Amino acid sequence: MSAPPTSSSKTPKEAKNVSSARSSLAEHRMHFDNRKAYDLYPALKSEVAQILDSERNSTVSVRSIDGVKKYLRKNAVENEETLYPDLIAKVLPHTRTVPSNKRALDDTMKMIEESYDDLDLYRKKDPLFVKGLLPADMEKEEKVLGLTNPKPDYVWGKKKPDYPDDGPGEDIKALIGVCPGLLHPFFAIEKVAADKPIAQAENQCIRVGATIVNARRRLLLMAQSPGWTETPGADLESFAFSCAWSPDRVILFMHWCEARQNKPPIFHMSLLHKYDLSDEDGAGFIKFRQHIHNIFDWGLFTCAPIGGKSCGKDRGSSSWESTGWGIGRT
Repeated sequence: MSAPPTSSSKTPKEAKNVSSARSSLAEHRMHFDNRKAYDLYPALKSEVAQILDSERNSTVSVRSIDGVKKYLRKNAVENEETLYPDLIAKVLPHTRTVPSNKRALDDTMKMIEESYDDLDLYRKKDPLFVKGLLPADMEKEEKVLGLTNPKPDYVWGKKKPDYPDDGPGEDIKALIGVCPGLLHPFFAIEKVAADKPIAQAENQCIRVGATIVNARRRLLLMAQSPGWTETPGADLESFAFSCAWSPDRVILFMHWCEARQNKPPIFHMSLLHKYDLSDEDGAGFIKFRQHIHNIFDWGLFTCAPIGGKSCGKDRGSSSWESTGWGIGRT
């Protein structure tokens, strides 16, 4: 089996480690950017394109663009913990400027600042995911390079609710809250410093995205009637997004699952877009923020949790009927 493709690495040892980890991931059905597989499912590609290219509902100021470029010029070679907190706050602030329902004297729409806190979008830093949901074919105590339990740098999702006494059982809670503290995570960032290969972050993205998708699939499958069988092909109800980030370079990925007839599913990570945050005209930064804001909107309003599901009542799992903890499309 030939080594899977990787991005450039800084040293031969790093290149070997990255390649070995990616090979391990592929052997356990977690694949990096299989374009042929992605191209087989135009409905999936169309849905993702609609998410990313939705009409933007916020603006980017020249001041923001100049601020990011200035910050990168000054700090790009700093270590991760010094560089990224302020960089992410500048590129993806927790507020955005959106049109109000009022017009100015010149008949233009007045703009107001909107906080993601008010929309219950929350971010967790360095969370350790629930164990046992990485879709790897190995024994629980087995240790394989590249197959450690995910602990992403940053994850976004809905605010975790306080469950009522008659709410979901522990097995359901683990799937809903695969990222402790969040409800249904849908976007993650893995970062590296300038002196490290971005392929390291890509491998981490593969693990994180596959785990998020696997948890969502398992929850949805528990809601099906006994005897239900899945149609082979792309699962349009279970996908998520992530970014691999090296100071001025960001790569956006989409994670999805390909169900197969009488075989375990494959968890894909497909490359969607590359951005240069140091573009002189700010085009890379503007496009990146547009895409991520649209992913936030999708995660909050389209792929948000909704009620009405009954999970596991006849399948040996926790009986659960509620409003607000199920998942699906609004």
